[in-house]
Amino acid sequence: MSHSSASYRGIAEENMEKSKLDRLHMISLKFMDSQFEDEYQKFTAAGIAGVITCILFFAMFGSLSNSPQVQVMMLSPLTLSSVVKNFVIVLLVTLLSIYLSRQAEIFYRQQFVSGLEMQKANSKLTTQLKRLQKTFNNKAADFDSPLEKSVLILKSILADPSVSTNLLGMLDQVVQLLGSTNILAPDLENQLTDFMDNEQEAWLFSEIAPRKRVGGALRKNANRRRSSIAAPQSSSAAPTIRKDVAISDIPPQPSSVPENSVPSIFSAEPDASKQAAIQKSGAATARSTSAASKMLRSVSKAASSVLKPPEMTYDLFNEIATSPEMAPILSMVDTYNWKIFEFVDASDNHPLCVLTGFMFERADLFSHFDIPHEKFWKFVATIESAYHAGLPFHNASHAADVLHCIAHLAQLPNISNILGESELLCIYIAAIIHDVDHPGVNNNFLSTTYDMRAILYNDRSILENHHLATAFTLMSRSELDFLGQLPRAEFKQLREAVIEMVLATGTRT
Repeated sequence: MSHSSASYRGIAEENMEKSKLDRLHMISLKFMDSQFEDEYQKFTAAGIAGVITCILFFAMFGSLSNSPQVQVMMLSPLTLSSVVKNFVIVLLVTLLSIYLSRQAEIFYRQQFVSGLEMQKANSKLTTQLKRLQKTFNNKAADFDSPLEKSVLILKSILADPSVSTNLLGMLDQVVQLLGSTNILAPDLENQLTDFMDNEQEAWLFSEIAPRKRVGGALRKNANRRRSSIAAPQSSSAAPTIRKDVAISDIPPQPSSVPENSVPSIFSAEPDASKQAAIQKSGAATARSTSAASKMLRSVSKAASSVLKPPEMTYDLFNEIATSPEMAPILSMVDTYNWKIFEFVDASDNHPLCVLTGFMFERADLFSHFDIPHEKFWKFVATIESAYHAGLPFHNASHAADVLHCIAHLAQLPNISNILGESELLCIYIAAIIHDVDHPGVNNNFLSTTYDMRAILYNDRSILENHHLATAFTLMSRSELDFLGQLPRAEFKQLREAVIEMVLATGTRT
């Protein structure tokens, strides 16, 4: 129903109610007038009847008043004066009763008419109020949010004296929770412990719940322990970088990566002329610009910086996958508690290559996207070799473990129903490259030590951006571009999805 039809209907209902009250009022007035006439006629008739009754009574029983029997029965003789006296008394009582009844009737009728008048006036005022309310609602919007309305309702319930004490306590807690600054995020501010380092705390308050602000500043617990990187009092803390010292003057820090591991694709050292130029430059802006330029040039030369990976072909993959040691392990790949370490031992030091090939072949991604086998195996082998084997965690085995976990989740009924081949390809690639060329330290370390990668990515998701740049730089090589046959728009969409997934694995710092 439209707004105009609803308003017309409301006006019609108001007119009907008004006419109904008018008719009722007129009927009441007419009834009261007719009652007044009836009362007057009754009063006159009662008076005449009383006179006639008195006369007839005296005419009938007046002659008997002298008889001895009547005199014996009566205490006093029946005389005309006594009859008139009694008649007058009865007549006065009758007239008084009729008068009082008439006055009571008039009073109640007047009360009824006054009530009708008040009801009519009240109805008129109610109609005017409704019109004003409709006019106001048409001109003004309701700015109260559903949450604010809910709080008001709960507060009105709290003001009810009939509510029990236990219910009052629970409702009071609900009102306090609804009054939080962010009701959709957990309250982690009061749950921080000394067993949480800076990286975990930054992730919690960037991805899970933002910090509460008090007086314009972030609320922090000053008594919490800080890591050795952020604590300048610790003897093991990283050296402070002075503004007036060139980057090249800083003594090299010991690396957590063994010397015999595969070098980073960004490990190319600048030549002597560039080092001298950086050393002579005393401005921080010049140092940052030179370092960033060097990193960008290293990205363009990433292919030449990676050692030649071991050969991996479909025949070699098939030989490893069908071996007596590997076949029973791969048959249990859909279980969540998969024996990843037994798989790594049976993969002949190619856990990422074997599991990636198995997942792609099982999902029929080779034929669906027309992926060339030679480029695919070279790319996966290159990515696997770019993972540092000397790291205890961020290595190729970890990448294979993540690939298995995401593949297990993707085959669950509620998830597999909404995933197609394109989504599986994006998920598998993101899992394969998500930690490639990981140096073994976190973003906070790189930012604090003024690492070149921190300079290049402005301290924003340093490692995650580095993993993506490494992978797509390698993919840009013609012999490794196994997705080169895809249409440009489809590849762009795939790349955007992979970037979003890899960036989501880190923190915002």
